[in-house]
Amino acid sequence: MHSTVPVIDSVINVIVGEHETKTMGIKYTPTPIRNVVFDKYRFQLSGTQIPQQEKMWNDTNRFVVFDNLVPGHLYNLSIWTISGATSSVPIQRQARLYPEPVKNINGLSITDSEITLSWDAPYGDKDGYEVQYFDPHEKTLVVNVTLVEKIEYRNLRPHNNYTFIVTTLSGYGTSTMLRSTPVSQTFLTLESIPGKVSYFQSVDVKPNEITLQWALPQSEMNGILTGYKILYYIKGNQVTKHQLFEPYETQGTIYNLIPGKTYVFQIQAHTKVGPGHTAMWEETMPIWSAPPPADNIFPTEVGHTSTTIRIRFRKNYFSSMYGSINSYAVIVAEDDSINSNLLDLASWYDVQDYSVWPPYQATEPFYPFNNSGIEDLTLGSEDCEEVAKQAKTTTLAPTSTHGHGHHHHGPRYCNGPLKPGSTFKIKIRAFTTNEKFTDTVYSYAMTTDPDHTAIYLSIFAPFSFIVLILVIFIYLRHNRLGPFGKLGKLSSSTKSPHPASSIHDGDTLSIMAADLITNRPIGLKNFADHFRLMSADSDFRFSEEFELLKVVGRDKPCDAAELSENRPKNRFTNILPYDHSRVKLLPTDDEEGSDYINANYVPGHNSPREFIVTQGPLHSTRDDFWRMCWEQNSRAIVMLTRCIEKGREKCDHYWPYDTQPVFYGNIQVTILNESQYQDWTISEFKVMRVSDAEVCTLRQLITISFHTNRATNIAS
Repeated sequence: MHSTVPVIDSVINVIVGEHETKTMGIKYTPTPIRNVVFDKYRFQLSGTQIPQQEKMWNDTNRFVVFDNLVPGHLYNLSIWTISGATSSVPIQRQARLYPEPVKNINGLSITDSEITLSWDAPYGDKDGYEVQYFDPHEKTLVVNVTLVEKIEYRNLRPHNNYTFIVTTLSGYGTSTMLRSTPVSQTFLTLESIPGKVSYFQSVDVKPNEITLQWALPQSEMNGILTGYKILYYIKGNQVTKHQLFEPYETQGTIYNLIPGKTYVFQIQAHTKVGPGHTAMWEETMPIWSAPPPADNIFPTEVGHTSTTIRIRFRKNYFSSMYGSINSYAVIVAEDDSINSNLLDLASWYDVQDYSVWPPYQATEPFYPFNNSGIEDLTLGSEDCEEVAKQAKTTTLAPTSTHGHGHHHHGPRYCNGPLKPGSTFKIKIRAFTTNEKFTDTVYSYAMTTDPDHTAIYLSIFAPFSFIVLILVIFIYLRHNRLGPFGKLGKLSSSTKSPHPASSIHDGDTLSIMAADLITNRPIGLKNFADHFRLMSADSDFRFSEEFELLKVVGRDKPCDAAELSENRPKNRFTNILPYDHSRVKLLPTDDEEGSDYINANYVPGHNSPREFIVTQGPLHSTRDDFWRMCWEQNSRAIVMLTRCIEKGREKCDHYWPYDTQPVFYGNIQVTILNESQYQDWTISEFKVMRVSDAEVCTLRQLITISFHTNRATNIAS
């Protein structure tokens, strides 16, 4: 029998599934049987202990699988055909399995800028590891290869999430290199101090406040911001202040700065780690004119003569919030309709040829408030021609010429005499700089006395002549008729025996309390001007008028208030109701003093009992207070005091705190509504007497701006 050597002429495909780590498949086509006869195919992974596999020549399932292989290993595959004991020349193939992925990626060490990673080595063959992450700030993918199960990264950004992807490499550096399934893990770097604020400057500047704006890029936050701190100080002065702002704020205002000063502002962002780098801004605060005073602030008259008016003004007329007041001037006008809001006003010299004086500046700028907060100034007190002469003899200053041909030497302004019998209005000018000023409104009209010299001379000259003639006549008669002169003398016995009483009878200067004018009606059309006059100079005239009334009524008896059972019902021992006009409550149960409350009737336009003035109720007398309101059918309570003033109780909180009804004795009071206004709080109460269920409505008005030690409640 003739035997030939078998051959193999099959197409061999080695199949390794995607990321298959332990299984390899071989797919082949049949070798054609021509003159060669063979029995079977043989498959073997060379260099391993893995058993070979065989397939019969006519087996239609032409797929062979090797299992339980080593991940990442490069296998050499040999395929033969076998005829009896004879083998063909083998076909050789190479194939690599995918390596296993890593396990347990850990952050060995994490700081604000560094991360050290480690992981567990996978089973199988591997040559190294590829580690990559995306840098969000550089917008790049960073790829590194390490041969060990550890890698360290530096220069990372604080408080940023970094996602690391680790891939096992098998056959690194060869054409058969395969990568395992990637494994990722995200790590957060620790917080750090913030970076520098990139934008920091002022957006609004006033003399005493500044609004600053800033911005910190997201990339510079370096953690969770806890806020911003602005440190500021006057340049050259190391006394610092600071202000804190919320982390979400991008601008803020700093108040109570000093106008005209140069400030240094430093801002730092903060995280829990600490403050960041400092950004700086420098700003010189402007100086503005003082804010205009209220319309009731103006100089007041203290006295006058025919050529002078003495005025009074105060330091607190002007606020220094926009700059310190460094000097004052006084503006005088007969005709106040002419614009006077000019820096360079006319002087006394300039207005002499006018029949009606326009506004002029009466004084050089001066500062009077070194030792006092009040200044009394006499307008018209200087002899301007004499001032000019003195200036001429003491200086070499050239002659100044003012309007209408008046020449003088020396200061620009002079406080020259006023015109007699003329009406002037006066205002005060305050300077914060040489060019910036603010004026009060004009005062009320102030009038100088008329000059009666000519009238006095016309009357006094002939009268003096007559007196002179009489003196001469008496003298001549006395010398010629001497004996008759003796008859005209009185003896001492004819003098009044009561000289003291005679003097008293002739006393026209002392004013008895009964002679005080306590009722001075004001015409309705004049009331607004009268109130403005009385309110001027911090209510000075109201205070004076009140002082005059202190003696009124001291002779009126207050016996009921002095009774032992009633004394505890008085808040003050010196403010007691008169017996003749006190409000009497309806007595209860024959109790002594049950009719007493510290309250008086006050006459009004329609009735001698139109109003009731009462003290701020005590806690122990508030039931009596509501009983009085009910019995007197009051419809309004005007509260002119606060419950607490200067740390002392001036009035009990005699009404409910909320809308729940409260009983005050037999009277139930319920708040219906409350309205808040700028100067008042107005509440409406429902008042009910429990015994007969009668109901009435009563309003309470609480003034916010009025407060005084003599404040009272007025029930009407």
